[in-house]
Amino acid sequence: MYEYVTIDGDTAVVKVVGRYTLIKTLKVEDEIKAAMNQHGCTKVRFDFSETKYTDSACNRQLKKTRDSVGADNFKVIGATGAVLHAFKTARLDVLFGSVE
Repeated sequence: MYEYVTIDGDTAVVKVVGRYTLIKTLKVEDEIKAAMNQHGCTKVRFDFSETKYTDSACNRQLKKTRDSVGADNFKVIGATGAVLHAFKTARLDVLFGSVE
């Protein structure tokens, strides 16, 4: 149905394989909106287990999505390596509580 988002109950699960850059954030944003509007998703989980690189556009998208759905309905999982390092550098690990 979607390229980057799957539906798991009331949760839109975002998973980008490889590089998560500005171009992909635009598509992901559209897919999250569709999941919320068409499927009634109220939560968003970003799974970075197969993501090797993120840029600042991804960081902005994470913050914007968290603000939109609320901290209790937002989760980041699977960040490792360069992605986890980028999140820590931007202090997103502090903002999000924990990045599993």
